[in-house]
Amino acid sequence: MGLDGEEAEKLVSDVLMHVDGFQGAHTLNPNPTIAIAQFTSAVNAMKFIRGQRFNPKMREHKLWASENRTPEERRRCKIVS
Repeated sequence: MGLDGEEAEKLVSDVLMHVDGFQGAHTLNPNPTIAIAQFTSAVNAMKFIRGQRFNPKMREHKLWASENRTPEERRRCKIVS
């Protein structure tokens, strides 16, 4: 049995409480419950995603984080000078 929205938000907030740039979490889709974590910048979110396997709380609760971008957005890149 999965967590309901409130339980999922609390779990994600507890797990990410001390992660740099974490601002909060909210849930989507009641079945299955999906939690969205909000960070201060895309850089902080990507740092967390890349390093999540070293986060003991993520491993303990068997959680997995990934980018929340559409396939179209993943096919594009920004080039700056």
